[in-house]
Amino acid sequence: MKAIVTDAGLAGRFAGLPGAPLRIAVGPSVEGWVAYDRLARRSRAVRGTSATRADDLLLLYFTSGTTHAKLVAHTHVSYPVGHLSTMYWLGLQPGTCT
Repeated sequence: MKAIVTDAGLAGRFAGLPGAPLRIAVGPSVEGWVAYDRLARRSRAVRGTSATRADDLLLLYFTSGTTHAKLVAHTHVSYPVGHLSTMYWLGLQPGTCT
């Protein structure tokens, strides 16, 4: 199923976009959109308990790319490892970002 999940304040930007029958807004209510909070409350009651493997897909996103955007797939290991290595590469320390 295709869906759009966005901040309620940005929902209007998707008004004419076809092909996403499920539209979820985070924050205040938006007419024609499902409230994220309502889905989150409902999902707690039916959430599964199956284990997640380290190599299971976690998320997909597009980079800005140099000439074309590229799709990046992250697993439950690659994303946090990439996050940590970037943090150390940049020299971020607790208390340096406010």
